Amino acid sequence: MKRKIKVFLLYCMIFVNIIPMTVNAKEKHSDMEYKAYNITVKNKNYYYKGKRIRIFQDIKRDKSFVKSFVDKKGSIDICVLRNDKDKIKRVKKISKKRANEILKEME
Repeated sequence: MKRKIKVFLLYCMIFVNIIPMTVNAKEKHSDMEYKAYNITVKNKNYYYKGKRIRIFQDIKRDKSFVKSFVDKKGSIDICVLRNDKDKIKRVKKISKKRANEILKEME
């Protein structure tokens, strides 16, 4: 019985330690992938070509989001589009009209 408890505790310790490392590694990979498209992260803020991003949408081909946020201190609105293999296909600016719609939806 004591052996089962020790094995269970060991399993829990491994599981708890592996999951956060995996999530952090995936997040770092995304940030590195963005860098190739002039998107950088500084102090948890996202920038495109040096301008702080206000609206950010990273969209998969099936229209689901990889990441999406609004930073009211930003000045540029960006949409990342991905291909069938979930690799970045291109980055485009969100139109003023669409940006206003997004902001209005958030109210």
